[in-house]
Amino acid sequence: METRTTHMHVAALIVFEAGPLRSTQGGVDSDRIRRFIGSRLHLMPRYRQRLAYVPLEQAPVWVDDEHFNIDYHVRHTSLPQPGGHEELLALMGR
Repeated sequence: METRTTHMHVAALIVFEAGPLRSTQGGVDSDRIRRFIGSRLHLMPRYRQRLAYVPLEQAPVWVDDEHFNIDYHVRHTSLPQPGGHEELLALMGR
């Protein structure tokens, strides 16, 4: 359970080959990826929920997050030049 002193953040790094997800500018089409994920979220409702405390309940319960914003959860970042391993490590360490 996340508290002020125990943070439960999770981060992931996914490196894509652009392939069919290539944008017209040659990079990865992050908007298309975001739309694809959004179109599948109904299959996994938990991913759009948050924990809430309810009166008379001892433990928190899962509720639908009325303010869910996929843009907050699925983000695109480009590496600064020259875009190598060192820049990737620096970005991930922020």
